[in-house]
Amino acid sequence: MKRIYWIFPDRSSTFQSNWERTNFWDVYKKAAEESGFSMEVVSAEAIEVIYLADHSTITKVYGQEVFVHDTIFVTEIHNFPHQQCDFMQMVNTFWTLRKLGFYLPIDPELSLIMGDKLNTFLFFRDLELPVLPSIRIVCGRDLERHNLPSLLESFEFPLIIKPLGWGGGLGVNLATNYSELKGILSLASGAETAMMIQPALDSSKLVDYRVYFIDGSPHTILSRRPQGGDIIANLSRGGETGLITMPDGLNDLAAKVANEIQLPYCCVDFLYDGERYWLSEVELDGGIPYIYREESLQLLKRRFEAYGRAHRQFLLETAKGMK
Repeated sequence: MKRIYWIFPDRSSTFQSNWERTNFWDVYKKAAEESGFSMEVVSAEAIEVIYLADHSTITKVYGQEVFVHDTIFVTEIHNFPHQQCDFMQMVNTFWTLRKLGFYLPIDPELSLIMGDKLNTFLFFRDLELPVLPSIRIVCGRDLERHNLPSLLESFEFPLIIKPLGWGGGLGVNLATNYSELKGILSLASGAETAMMIQPALDSSKLVDYRVYFIDGSPHTILSRRPQGGDIIANLSRGGETGLITMPDGLNDLAAKVANEIQLPYCCVDFLYDGERYWLSEVELDGGIPYIYREESLQLLKRRFEAYGRAHRQFLLETAKGMK
């Protein structure tokens, strides 16, 4: 049986750990087993590499030797505030695993790019996808040196302000005037957080669509809508969610993104304002909300099966390259 090691920072609180295990990791492990894999969640600390005098290497996970032909590492970069101290440890470990020849279904470089919403826009720039005008600003100790009025010359209130690298709707705020904007950015500066500023869309019409792709083909479509006048559509923030068929006009836009990155699994998010779709972000490790447990299980099985196919192809290409 092949193995999947999911590298995840060991920084969750007791409450978070229990919730993650019940609503995510248990389902992930079950799907992996039904797809022919054993799966374990480990931190980067678990990875051990021995470099010998003859330039050969041995890779272990907490003392157990692993091999390129039977082991896959899932290497998504996680960058919530409580995980920042693990950032370089994750990046360096992922690059080490790639140089050692292991198959990584989430390319570390793509993970860095897609972990920053503006970098995501720049990556897909040549596709000329619809993107909301945006300002990228790193809020730190020198926040007052930014000339905000000059940055805002082409923008009008209300504005949405959100962290560039977080997820789940965490940290998303609405500013209806300049004073509110300054207050939000000043709070972000306390955590030295990179932020994005965009025009606010009408929340009464807003739909946040997520298209799940398996081997470049759409598999599942999720819709999320803000409720009660809120600005955030995520289920965890009170939004309404549903599994739907592909909305008119979305398939071609989302497929352009998936075809560009060519991964066995990814999620592409677009915001819909009632008239037009806007690229929001790309999640390389996005999941279905925990309330859809059976649907999540089926999607994960297709995901792991795609990982298995990609791994076999990777080994074939590696073998050809060695001849």
